[in-house]
Amino acid sequence: MSIPLEHDRMAQLLMAYDHGVDADQARARLEGAHILVTTDAGDTSWGQAALQAIAVAGTRMFRSGVFIEGIGATPVLVGPDQGRSLRRCLLDRDCRDKGMPAGPFRIHVGMRPPGRVDLFVMADGWRGMVSPFSIEQGDQANVVSGAMAGALAVSEAFRKLVLDDLLACRRPIQLSAWDPANPLAGGPITRVPQSLWQLGLGNLGQALMFVLELLPFTDRAETLLLLQDKDRIGEENRLTQVLTRPDWVGRKKARAVADHAERAGFSTTIDERAFGEEMLPAPGEPQLALVGVDNLKTRRHAAAAGFGLVLDAGLGRSAEEIFDIRLHAFPGHRTPDMAWPPVEDTEGPMLNPGLEKLVAQRRLDPCGAMTIAGQSQGVPSTALVAACLQVGQMCRVLVTGKYSDFVDVTLVNPDRIVSTDFDLPDSVSLPAWIVS
Repeated sequence: MSIPLEHDRMAQLLMAYDHGVDADQARARLEGAHILVTTDAGDTSWGQAALQAIAVAGTRMFRSGVFIEGIGATPVLVGPDQGRSLRRCLLDRDCRDKGMPAGPFRIHVGMRPPGRVDLFVMADGWRGMVSPFSIEQGDQANVVSGAMAGALAVSEAFRKLVLDDLLACRRPIQLSAWDPANPLAGGPITRVPQSLWQLGLGNLGQALMFVLELLPFTDRAETLLLLQDKDRIGEENRLTQVLTRPDWVGRKKARAVADHAERAGFSTTIDERAFGEEMLPAPGEPQLALVGVDNLKTRRHAAAAGFGLVLDAGLGRSAEEIFDIRLHAFPGHRTPDMAWPPVEDTEGPMLNPGLEKLVAQRRLDPCGAMTIAGQSQGVPSTALVAACLQVGQMCRVLVTGKYSDFVDVTLVNPDRIVSTDFDLPDSVSLPAWIVS
């Protein structure tokens, strides 16, 4: 993939993460990373969800390629591509089955690999799991835990192959989308939303759309998605947003994602305005809001706007925080001001050595370097895990009336998690369809 350096968010991330790496070294490291994916779970819903998550995140994070082997014409069971060949579906998501370089990092979805494996991908109930060795799993995995497991695998492989993290891929990790504090809890997906308001259609929002498409809707046309985002898609978004294609660049995000959602069968309404303090959900509009924006003012407004339930996901902004996730839900134990207290930020961005070198070489002007330094950092795999947490809490509250109103976790070590629960007030009713 050829992309100008000023739009190359992944190279910028690597320079910010490792100050000993310049732009050329960052690109060389990115272009040298590739993975090989095999499976013995390609005939299961969770396994297909894991494979598709690896495809959409991995093809953006491993420039030398995501290669598939031994995946044939098994029919797709989940998502909008149902009935098509699984192999064709993965190739259409930019995986490859020819021309693999030597010495690939081997990821296996399932428990019975055809040969040597570097990382196993498994799911059980609502838990996504990855491990350097096979772990016994149950038979109740679903598409959300499958997608989470695939995203966790991409994160671990990226940390090892690109970031040179010595702890990556060396121990089993797991995370539950249903109850992060109690990984064994949960049940089947029996209800899906009748309508929802999706605020933010960038990195997080597109990851959320990808996970929503996997759910077992009886008829997606019966679910209304109100899609809101005021921004246009830029060239830089191709490497971080899991649905963005080259022909989306220059389009309004709300329109591009709505077209995608309607092709998947959903009913949509779009809003291309910013979500301001004066905005409130009107009668008949969705009462369930899934929020994925990086503007704190907008997040405070949405949380206080009078929705029946707001599930807000946020990602770390700096290179050191790219695997950090924080979820807030409202109503909850915290008010919006408690969740996001005012912060005075008087310092401007600092140039890392890689950017300073580009300025000295006159390959980048000082203004452009400062713009890059001030941008938030992120990777698609973390956005996918955050989306799985949001969807997990959505499914949980529709079934039980209970949800996690606060989750703080880093994918570097998911065992160190903080999570609290809250009961939806009796006065709130969230319309839902029963999954047949």
